[in-house]
Amino acid sequence: MLCLLALALPVQQDPVFEADAIRSREEPGVIIYEVDAPRLTTVGMSLRAKTAVLRLDAVRYLQAIEDGGLRPTEPKTPSATREVLPSLWSRRFLAGLGLPEDDTLIQSLLLEGEVVVITDEIEIQCSRLRDEPVAGKLRLENAWIRFAPASVGPNGWPAVLRATLLEEEPDGTLYAEEAFLSTCTDEPPHYGLSLGSLRVSRREDGVLFWQPEQGWLQILGANVIPLPTPDFIPGESFFGLSGARIERSRRFDTALELNFRGDANWGGTSVDWNFYPMLSSRRGLPLRAIFDLHGPGYRGRWDVFALEDEAEDVTGVRRSVGRDSDNRWRTRMENVWQLDESWRAFANIDLTSDPLVDPEFFGPDWTGGEDIRTELALTRTGEDSFGYLRATPRLDDQGATPLGGYPRAPGPAPQTLEELPALDWSAFARHAPELPITVEYGGSLARLRLRDRELVAPGAVDFLEQPTALRTRALGWAELAWPMHAGGAFFRPGTRVQGSVWEDDAPGVEQDSQLSFEAFIETGLAMEKRWSDGWAHRVVPQIRLRAREEAIEADLIPQVFDGRDYLYEGQVAEVSLRQFFLAPGALEPWLDLDLLMPYYLNASEALAPLEGPVPWIAPADDGFGPVELRAAWNPSQRGTALEGVRAEGRFRRDLEAHRTESVYGRLTMRPNERILYGVSYYETEGAPEDYAFATLFAGWRFTESWAIGLRQSENFSGSAGVNTGYAVQYYGHDFLFELGYSRRQVSGDVGVYFNITPRFFFDPYGSQRLARLRFQ
Repeated sequence: MLCLLALALPVQQDPVFEADAIRSREEPGVIIYEVDAPRLTTVGMSLRAKTAVLRLDAVRYLQAIEDGGLRPTEPKTPSATREVLPSLWSRRFLAGLGLPEDDTLIQSLLLEGEVVVITDEIEIQCSRLRDEPVAGKLRLENAWIRFAPASVGPNGWPAVLRATLLEEEPDGTLYAEEAFLSTCTDEPPHYGLSLGSLRVSRREDGVLFWQPEQGWLQILGANVIPLPTPDFIPGESFFGLSGARIERSRRFDTALELNFRGDANWGGTSVDWNFYPMLSSRRGLPLRAIFDLHGPGYRGRWDVFALEDEAEDVTGVRRSVGRDSDNRWRTRMENVWQLDESWRAFANIDLTSDPLVDPEFFGPDWTGGEDIRTELALTRTGEDSFGYLRATPRLDDQGATPLGGYPRAPGPAPQTLEELPALDWSAFARHAPELPITVEYGGSLARLRLRDRELVAPGAVDFLEQPTALRTRALGWAELAWPMHAGGAFFRPGTRVQGSVWEDDAPGVEQDSQLSFEAFIETGLAMEKRWSDGWAHRVVPQIRLRAREEAIEADLIPQVFDGRDYLYEGQVAEVSLRQFFLAPGALEPWLDLDLLMPYYLNASEALAPLEGPVPWIAPADDGFGPVELRAAWNPSQRGTALEGVRAEGRFRRDLEAHRTESVYGRLTMRPNERILYGVSYYETEGAPEDYAFATLFAGWRFTESWAIGLRQSENFSGSAGVNTGYAVQYYGHDFLFELGYSRRQVSGDVGVYFNITPRFFFDPYGSQRLARLRFQ
C-alpha cells in the first residue's frame, strides 16, 4: 500500500529512476524501502547499485504524502560542513521515488554491491555506502574516488583516492584507512602514494587540509620505497617524491639522485623542504637539503650539504687549491626578521669545509653567484633616512673561492674585507626650513679587516691565519642642492663635502685624514610626444658636471679597503639620453633605450662617473670615455604578431681608443608554449682576459608526448666557460622522462643523465607547454 501511494504521486521527467523490484514495510517510527538493482539518472548525477535500503522518518513521510508537503521541523538538519563528499545521492534517491528532495526525511541510505555514483565533480565506486545525512555521517567500504581536474589534484590534474574504509564525520572531517592517492586515472593506476591513513579537515580559512600518514611509493601495485608524507591543500603536490635522476659523469661516475619534497609547521612557522639524497659509485652518499621557512615576521632559507667523500675532485680548480679532508660540507643559512615597520634583522651564515666544495658540487652557483659572506645586520628604514649596524666576519678557515680568486701569476692575491662591525646612517634629501634648498647627509663608523686570500694547496697557512690589515675609520658627508623646475625642464646645482679619519693597526702608521669638496650641476628635460593612434615617445636627456678638489690631503695614499678610502680629485661630465616608446594602452615600454656618455675634462685627473659606465682603463687623452648603449625591446606590448619575442643588449665603446670594450645581446623567441629558441652573444676587449662566445638555445615540444632541447656555446676567442647540453623529453601518461647530455667547461664536468619526474610537477593538466629543460 505504501509503495502504491508513493508511486501514485505525480511523475517527473527528471530524475529517471529504474529498479528490478521495490518493496516497502513499516516499523515503529520508520518506513523502510528495499530496492533491487536501483538505477538513477538525473541532471549532473547518475547512480547504480545491486541493492538499496532506504530508512525514512515515518512522521515526516506521512506529512509528505498525506498533507501535501513537509512542515518546518526542529533544527535537525544535515551538517553544513560536508563538502568533501556531498551526499547529493540521498536526496536525489528520494526524488526518484517521487518524494521531496529533503534530507530530513532520511534516517539512512544503504547502497551495496558494485555501487557507482557519478557527478560533474566526483566519481565514486565502492562495495558499500551508508549515508546518514541528518546525523552528518557517511561510511564507504572498498572505495575508489576520482576527483575532477582542478579540484584536489596538483597543477590541475585529477586525483584518485582509494581506501579500504572511508568515513566522514558531522564536522566535515574525512578519515580513510589503508588509503591510496594518485593522479593516474588508469585502472589499476601505474603509480601512487600508498598510505596507512589519511585525514581531511577544513582549516579556519575554509581550505581543505589533507594529512596523510605512513606513505610508500607504489608502482604497478607494489610498494617500492617509503616516502615522507607532507600535509597539503588542493592544488599542491601530495607526493613526497618529486623526481629521480640517474647520472653518469666524471664527477660522480654512476649516480642515482632522488628529490623528496614536502612541508611542515614548526610552532607557527611553515617549512617547505626539499631533500636530495644521492648514491654515487664514485663519491659515496652526498646529501643535500633546502628549507624555506615562513612565519609571522620571519622568512628564511637554509641550504645544507654533507658528504664523506670517497674520491678526489675532478674540477680544474684543484690545480690551484686543494683540500685536506674527506669530510665535505657546506651551509648557507639566510634569516630575516621584520621586527616592526621600520626595523629588520638579518643573520646570514655561510660556512664551508674546504675551498673546492663550491666549484666541485655547486658549479652553476659558484660561477654565477656572489661570494659567500656571513652577515649579521640590524637595519632601520625611516620615512627619510636609512641606517644599519652590520658585521661580516669570516667564520670558517677557507675563505670564498670566486673565479677572481685564481688570477694569473704574478697577479696580486685576492682579498676578503670584513666589517667588525660597521655603523652607517644616511638622511635622504629633505628641504631646509624656509629655504629653497635640499639637504642630504650621513656618516659611518667602521672597524675593518682586510685579509689576503691565497688559495694554495693543503699544508699551507689556513685562511684565518693569513696576514691581515686592520683599520678603524670614521667618515661623514653632506650635500646641499638647489632644485629648480620649469615645465619639463629641471636644473639642480649643488655641492658636496666628504671627509674621513682613520688609523691602521700597523707599526709606524699614524692616524691620517682627508677632506674633499665637490661641486656639481645637473640639468635635464623631460619631453613627450603622443600620436593620435595612441603611441607615445618619451625622451629624458640629462647632463651632470662634477668637479672634486681636496681640502685636506692624506700624507700617504691610503691602502684601499673599499670604495670610500681614497677621495681623489678630478672632473667629469656625464651625459645620459633615455628614451621610451610606448604602445597604445601599454604600461611597459615597447622599446627602452639608454645612452650613457662620460666626458673627461682632464685625463690626468679623471673622476669616475656615478651613473655612467666606469672606465676599465684610465683615458689617455681628454675627451669622451667609454660610451654605453643599453636597449630592451618587448614587441608583445603591441599586438600579438610578435608575441613571445624579447631582445636586450648592451654596447660599450671607447671612442678615444677606437675600441669596442664589450658587446652583449640576447634574443629570445617564444611564439607559443611549445616552442622556445634564441641566441646570446658576449664579447670583451681591453679587459685583463678578453673573450668572445655565443650561445644557442632551443626547445620544441613537437607532439603531446615528445620534446627536444639544446644549449650550445661556442668560443670565438679567449677561454670563457662553455656550457653544452642536449636533451630529449618524453611526456608519458604519468611521468616526464628526460635523457640528456651536459658539459660544463669551468668545472670539467661531463655527463649523461636520465631524469624521471611525475608529470604533474611540470605539465599542467590538459596543457602542452614545454617543460623546463634541466640544462637551461
